[in-house]
Amino acid sequence: MTPSVIDPAHRPAVRWANVLFEPLSSNRDRVHAHIKFREFAASQVNWTAGWFAGVIYSGIHTLPADDPWRHLSARLASLQGDDMSRREPGVPVPVPTMAVSKNGQFGSNTDALDLVPNDFGDPWCDPSLTAVTPAPTENEAFDATPDHSYIDPVAAAMIAFGSESYTTTRQAALVSAERALGLPSGAWNLPPLDRLKEVDRWIEAMATAMRWTAYRRRVYFSRWDSFMHEQCLSWLNQADAALVGLWEPDLSDAEIMEGSDPDATYGLLKAEYDLEMMGEDF
Repeated sequence: MTPSVIDPAHRPAVRWANVLFEPLSSNRDRVHAHIKFREFAASQVNWTAGWFAGVIYSGIHTLPADDPWRHLSARLASLQGDDMSRREPGVPVPVPTMAVSKNGQFGSNTDALDLVPNDFGDPWCDPSLTAVTPAPTENEAFDATPDHSYIDPVAAAMIAFGSESYTTTRQAALVSAERALGLPSGAWNLPPLDRLKEVDRWIEAMATAMRWTAYRRRVYFSRWDSFMHEQCLSWLNQADAALVGLWEPDLSDAEIMEGSDPDATYGLLKAEYDLEMMGEDF
């Protein structure tokens, strides 16, 4: 449930979530919100991991049970040697950190093309695919047009682990935060600027997982679907309770049920989409 009064301690998270999901936010506001949230996250990693995990978990569990994005194998490498893995039947667990589907590595715009047409022929310019077409990586020319570039493998793995329990999703968020924590040598041992860079990378990976989950929900609901933004607010208090072990959601959670469409199935939507595409070919 979205709180009617925001705890002042949560203001950096609220502002960050608001500008994340509000397309009319200015670049200046986004930068300001990120800086404030980065300071908060760096000092509240455990809470922030629980918050990220809850939003991702809730969003993934509202997708139809047969959606391929809920059936990924993944590995999340731990700096402490305790890797996390998720095995989907028939899909081998990858060796490095990443997620894989039955079609191979997960996390490029091709994973959206099963239900979203590439009307422009160029996903870089197609408004329906912009959100899932990553910008060039640091190793690519800045003015290059990405073609089948992949999101951060940590983000892809978080989407995969979102299909598990909340406890498992939260553990995955914590494992992904090890560098932000300064592990394995011990928290806070990184030089301050290096640690902030790691916090930046962690936040961006979690935000990417949230954005991609919101994108997939749009396919079933509408472009104006606000469930993920609402969950960012709802999970403020839930993350407080989960942090101290007082509460854990399950699939009977009212908000997940309300955010799902019991009549929606991937198979039906995919069949309708394929028929529509076949019609355009004739």
